[in-house]
Amino acid sequence: MKKQILIFTCAIALFSCGEAPTEKGNEVNSTVVQKESADSLDLKKDGNGMSDLKELSLKKRTLTNLTGEYKLNSIVGATGANTMLDYFVEKGRWTASGSSINDGMREAYDIELSKNDRLKLQTMKIVVGEDLSVALHCNNIAYFNAPFQEEGMTYILRNSPKEYSSYMSESLKKTTTFLEDYLYLYTKDQINESEIRNVDIAEIGADALVIKYNMKTKEFEVVLFYGDCCDNVIYTFK
Repeated sequence: MKKQILIFTCAIALFSCGEAPTEKGNEVNSTVVQKESADSLDLKKDGNGMSDLKELSLKKRTLTNLTGEYKLNSIVGATGANTMLDYFVEKGRWTASGSSINDGMREAYDIELSKNDRLKLQTMKIVVGEDLSVALHCNNIAYFNAPFQEEGMTYILRNSPKEYSSYMSESLKKTTTFLEDYLYLYTKDQINESEIRNVDIAEIGADALVIKYNMKTKEFEVVLFYGDCCDNVIYTFK
C-alpha cells in the first residue's frame, strides 16, 4: 500500500513540473508575439500577397508608402525687416497677400500674380519616385533631386547648419535621417540664382533650400531662404 501511494505522489509531482512555465518558454512566446505584431502592420503587399516591407528600414517603409505626387498647398514666409507673405488656394484659385508694419501698424496688401507665377504655383509638386528618390518639380522639370540612401540625406552645405539655425536644426549633418519629427531628405546652400529662381515664386532672393517630410502633419515641406539674412518661405505639399 505504501509503495502504491509513493508511486501516485511522484506521478502528480512529475505532471505538475511539466506544466510549469520556464524562462526559455517565455522567450519563445515573446518572439511569437513580436512576429505576430509585425505581421499585423498595415504594409504594402506584393503580387503573391506576401509583405515586402517587413525587414525594411523605417525610412524605406515611409518613402515606399509615400510613392506618388504631392501638390503645392500653401506658401508662407517673411522678407525684409517686417514683411509677411501668404500664398494660398481660395475657391480653387491661387491668391496671395502680404503685410508690413507702417507707423507701428501692420497693413495688408494684395500681391499680383502673373501668368508665369500661376503656372509655377499650379505645377509645383513633390514627387516620390518608384526608386524612392524625392525631387521638387515645377513646369514638369525636376529640381533638387534626392536619390534614395538608406542612411543619411543629400547634404550639400558649405556652411555650418548653426549659421542657418532659423531654417534648420543645428544638429543637422550628412548622416541625419530622422530628426525632431522630420525625415530630412535634401539640403543645399550657396545655390546659383539661375538654378533657384525657377522655384522661388515669392522672389525672396533665396540661395539655400531644405526638403523634409513632417511625420506629424504628414506633409512635405520645402524651406527656401537667403543665407545671409532673414528672408525665407516655407512651401507645404499635400
